[in-house]
Amino acid sequence: MDKKELQVRLDVEKWILSENKHYDLCGSFNYCAFCNIDEENPCANATIRRDKTNKPKTQLDENGYPINILVRTFSEKVEDSNEVLKERYSAISNELLSYKKVTHRVSEKCDNYRAGRGNLIAKITVAGKSLRVNFPLDPLAPKYEGRKTPHRDLSDVKTYADVPFQFRITSELSLRRCFALIDEVAEIKGLEKKRLKSVNKTK
Repeated sequence: MDKKELQVRLDVEKWILSENKHYDLCGSFNYCAFCNIDEENPCANATIRRDKTNKPKTQLDENGYPINILVRTFSEKVEDSNEVLKERYSAISNELLSYKKVTHRVSEKCDNYRAGRGNLIAKITVAGKSLRVNFPLDPLAPKYEGRKTPHRDLSDVKTYADVPFQFRITSELSLRRCFALIDEVAEIKGLEKKRLKSVNKTK
């Protein structure tokens, strides 16, 4: 099967699955971490790159013998997760993308959201059966103390230096609080909501 045939097959599968789930699944498949959307046949090329690079990494067990552990990508974790996590991920992603100039790119480990070049506003990861969303907020601010906004301070972790405030999504309540944090980030960054396109009704 050549690249064009593979791309067509993947497009059809993606369309059918998206229709069944009632939301666009683009960016949530295990090959999406290897995607370059600007190239021809992006899904096919991403699949080929995944197959070439996603190889077992050799580690040693307690007796010193080599064991193979397949390191899963962010997209694989989302694809293998339950429907609740997928729906929450889609809801958070859509909310972030509802602001002007916000774009996202899925890497092997996470989904990064930026408002303009270099302006990281959120980073989504998967840990176990829950989502973790990191924001460019001050984890030590007094207003975040207590049980209302439980979070982790990852200021000392280089990967999260720009988004040290980590919030865990475990329920519908925490999802609503996540939306409130997104609104707060948008206000700090001066982001504006996209206008919904009006539909002209004809008699």
